[in-house]
Amino acid sequence: MFTLAMITSIFLSRGLSKPLIELARGTKEFGAGNFNYRLRMKRKDEFSDLAQSFNTMAISIQEYVHELSQETTRRERLESEFRIAAELQQTLLPEAPPRVEGVELLGWSQPSKDVGGDFYDYFELPNGKIGIVLGDATGKGLSAALLSTQCSSILRTLSSQNLPPAELLYQTNNEFFSRVGATHRFVTLFLLVLDPETGMATYASAGHPPAFLTNPDTKASRWLESEAGYPLGIVKDATFSEVTVRLDPRDTIVIYSDGVTDAQDPNHQLFGEQRLETVVKAAAKLAPSGLLEEIQSAAVHHMYGKDPIDDMTLVIVRFDPLVPAPAPPIPAR
Repeated sequence: MFTLAMITSIFLSRGLSKPLIELARGTKEFGAGNFNYRLRMKRKDEFSDLAQSFNTMAISIQEYVHELSQETTRRERLESEFRIAAELQQTLLPEAPPRVEGVELLGWSQPSKDVGGDFYDYFELPNGKIGIVLGDATGKGLSAALLSTQCSSILRTLSSQNLPPAELLYQTNNEFFSRVGATHRFVTLFLLVLDPETGMATYASAGHPPAFLTNPDTKASRWLESEAGYPLGIVKDATFSEVTVRLDPRDTIVIYSDGVTDAQDPNHQLFGEQRLETVVKAAAKLAPSGLLEEIQSAAVHHMYGKDPIDDMTLVIVRFDPLVPAPAPPIPAR
């Protein structure tokens, strides 16, 4: 009986060890990343069912890994395309403002995504005048960037005709409407034309928030209100009104997109025009670069360091006849 028991146990152990060894081998192959491995057992017992379950699981994991790999490839391709779009959009923004005697110019833009719908630009006009524009396309991301690029290129092309601001917006709107009117997308825009010789500034708005004017010496400040026309691209033959003001020495104009005033804190409270006005008045004596940093810092502090929900853009214009034109940059050797 003892000998029979020993023989029986040997056969049983061999029958159990082989499938266990095979399961161990399959687990090891999976751990090494070989998801093509399959268990092969010619048995009709619980081990056969276990092997079948193991193989089914292997097929599911293999399909999931394949789908994950494809999704990763697609995502990497999209990220690469967005990086290229962001680089191209950045090249459309002016590298530096034009050197104009008696005028200090500074612009800054931060998209809420890889690419954004805000833009700003400067263009030199006949008789020494300078044009400053800030636009904000509806939406966010790549679609908004395409809108802003079209609008900016149309405006810059038409600016060579030396049109008054209201007429320039009229012509830009009609051309822009012919291209995007069917999409029901639009761009708000603030346009300012400044004559550094006389200090006369003429501005017009296409549905854009008003700019803010302050003077660090006289303490005078006000919003540059105007009759806001339609945003560009909504109505064909829309008309725009313009306002002309004479700037005093050291007058500083802050033009912004609504991404600045719409910046939210954790309680969804907006940064708002009143807070922007307070910050600008307090920092008005600083150079345009310092004023810009103060506005940026105040907005970031209001958002508690969180990313903005909308594109943020600022352009600062300071009229100061006593300030000479900046020297041209020294070329690198």
